Amino acid sequence: MICKECNVQFDNELALHKHLRSHKMPIAYYFQKHFPRYDLYDGSLIKFKSKDYYFNTNFNNRNNFSKWLSKASKEDCKKYIIDFLVKRKNNKKIIYAPTQVELKTLMCPGMKYINDLFGDYYQLTNSLGFINKFKKYKLDSVSKLHHNKKIIIDSREQKSLSFANTEINGLKFGDYKLKYEDNKLVIERKAVGDFFSTFGFQSERFIKEIERSRLEGYYMIIVTEGTISDVNNYPFSSYLRNKIKISPEVVFYTVREISQKYDSIQFLFVKNRSESERVIKKIFACSGEIKEIDCQYIYDIKEL
Repeated sequence: MICKECNVQFDNELALHKHLRSHKMPIAYYFQKHFPRYDLYDGSLIKFKSKDYYFNTNFNNRNNFSKWLSKASKEDCKKYIIDFLVKRKNNKKIIYAPTQVELKTLMCPGMKYINDLFGDYYQLTNSLGFINKFKKYKLDSVSKLHHNKKIIIDSREQKSLSFANTEINGLKFGDYKLKYEDNKLVIERKAVGDFFSTFGFQSERFIKEIERSRLEGYYMIIVTEGTISDVNNYPFSSYLRNKIKISPEVVFYTVREISQKYDSIQFLFVKNRSESERVIKKIFACSGEIKEIDCQYIYDIKEL
């Protein structure tokens, strides 16, 4: 690699970064000076958070992205989405079509917008070489949880949700499951603070839980009692813990990595605690069918 300031060559990027100290030049300023990139909406310089972020981001915030989408032509929007998905597939080496949660935490429209634009999100992603974890956009039937079906609540669950027919027992993983059901579906419930802590500081421990559930053939849905916006605005993000500052970007990066690594889990963000009760009952009522559907998508379009 060659330093653009003095034309000295270096063996790797780390050596170049150390060398920049001799120029008294921050890494961010170096890239913005010699490799300027601009927000497609307002023309401002792209903020430098990391090299990967800098060269793969076209907007400084989602608000600018939304404004650009509303003004851009249909063909420009189609091109942007295809380019975005192809670059993500090639650069990140991802296999599965991004879920609704992944899309909503990146500079990409959600599935409904893409469906309206292209006709079928899964057909588009299949044509681009992705594997689709989900096959359907809607539940085949809408039913209520039968009153005879008992929900087991893990004995370690704090401030457990209220259901009509429950039993307290120790679960190997997850917080809720149906008793005497063979579809091996478990729900892990998270308050926003708990979610932020788990996927910010304790992700390795939770990944081990995912591994154990997967080995035993279980499918896990992680329900968070707060929206993606709530997580982005949670004050925990500004705290220091073990001298490490955790940002929402880091937390959602972990969520996306887990979503791509495991086909036996999915994430769902709902408005609040009462919504999580309602949604969990409906998920259990749907039985195994829920595994074929992106829960966040059908929640967002008010089908869940």
